[in-house]
Amino acid sequence: MLGLYANDVLCRTAIGKGFSEGGDYDRHGFHKMLEEFQELLAGFSIGDFFPSMEFIHSLTGMKSRLQHTFRRFDQLFDKIIKEHLNLEREKEKHKDLVDVLLDTQKNKEGEISLTMDNVKAIMLDLFAAGTDTTFITLDWGMT
Repeated sequence: MLGLYANDVLCRTAIGKGFSEGGDYDRHGFHKMLEEFQELLAGFSIGDFFPSMEFIHSLTGMKSRLQHTFRRFDQLFDKIIKEHLNLEREKEKHKDLVDVLLDTQKNKEGEISLTMDNVKAIMLDLFAAGTDTTFITLDWGMT
């Protein structure tokens, strides 16, 4: 329950829709992607300890699972960005993170220049870092 709440707040901040009301995103398996992403990155990686043994991930299928999950995230983020760029989209009273990042990207005169890959990477970092840690902190605080 706390995990869903944490995801809901994160989604509202990042994409302007709650996790539970993301409806269309859940059709893409957003919740399952987050779980698999965390499972893959939090698990033991022999390549972190022995870089010469990195090839083992190809043999175990971990590398292909991770690449598949990244591709799915990339497709989902493309869809979210496309929705935010849609001129017919109903503008929110408050901007979400994607709106701010896209505005920063459009502003060529600023100090920061963002590519679309940078925008997607920031979104992925937010979900990867914010989902589990927020839930764990809430859980710890309630015990």
